[in-house]
Amino acid sequence: MKILLLTNSLMLGGIETNISLLTKEFINKGHDVLVVSSGGIIEREVCRNGGKISNIKIPHSNPIGSILELADTIQSWKPDVIHVFAAYASLYLWFALKIYALKNRLEKKPIVISSVMGLQNSPDELLIKTQLRNFLLTLGMKKIIIIAPAIYELMKKLPVSKARFIERKVVGVRIPSPLESREKVGIRKELGVDDRERIVITIGALAPRKSHEFFIETAYKIIKQRSDVHFFIVGEGKLRNYYEGRIHQYNIANNVHLLGIRQDILRLLAVSDIYVKPGIVEGFAGITVMEAQSMGVPVVAFDTKDVRLVIEHGVTGIIVPKCDTDELASAILLLLENKELSKEIREAGQAFIEREYSISVVVKELIELYNALLSENR
Repeated sequence: MKILLLTNSLMLGGIETNISLLTKEFINKGHDVLVVSSGGIIEREVCRNGGKISNIKIPHSNPIGSILELADTIQSWKPDVIHVFAAYASLYLWFALKIYALKNRLEKKPIVISSVMGLQNSPDELLIKTQLRNFLLTLGMKKIIIIAPAIYELMKKLPVSKARFIERKVVGVRIPSPLESREKVGIRKELGVDDRERIVITIGALAPRKSHEFFIETAYKIIKQRSDVHFFIVGEGKLRNYYEGRIHQYNIANNVHLLGIRQDILRLLAVSDIYVKPGIVEGFAGITVMEAQSMGVPVVAFDTKDVRLVIEHGVTGIIVPKCDTDELASAILLLLENKELSKEIREAGQAFIEREYSISVVVKELIELYNALLSENR
């Protein structure tokens, strides 16, 4: 099977990381994969995983040129399935397939499906903007994959036939091998943390939708009680100066660190005691939450519909009331101080992800879906 994965870019992020993992697993199962995007840092990883790359600017100041280029790519590569992960990419594809159909009237068009990978880009984004982006991901699609309940709640309000919606997993994680103790000591040394100190980490762009201000405020409340805890934020973005200001305002720069963009996420998670998801926008639980669980790192998160997809409170993680940094701090302290509870949550979370969201499980289900749709098309 020839599979074309289409998105806006391959910059560092959850969607892009997942596309790289999907590429590797599809190829391991004997399929050909072409990833089309504007390019980015994840390109190298996709190539190492055996995927082919085609760079087309999405979005672009000359959209007609990009649309024609995308139509030519489909014409030359002739994929069986096109799977789209972003709204702009979906719009460009809709036009490109019109051009492709005119040139290839006697040929079957590829099966086209999309996945809505998230909802709001920020907590205060207008609903009409979110829904417009969602609607673009329905244009010309044979099926629209729903990956979370919160996404379905909005998608069902669009003027789109519900028969085109299908629930499937799209996001998965690679189950890593545990690191040796010596390597962990080296990582902690890189971070400037000694053996007696604890590490709490979060990962995400320094952007409004990630709500890192809650993480920083929570860190301040914990540091007042315990000076042996270090808090790390992995990611980069336009709010860096703002977050640096908040850290200095609280006078916690010795314990709260902005690490910028890192490509050794699993190494960092391997030495972390707790992972925090401070985001409050709905969408999907997030690949970093699942990566943390797969590494045996207990997760604490604010209560959203999406996070309940992978966290059962008190079993595979801890959920606290949305925006309540006092409760978030209490949950973190509880896990730091209660080793037995931390171990139970760590093991349960790890087992759940391996069973339900390992990339091999996700790709198996996707291939079954692709084959079923191709059979219908024939």
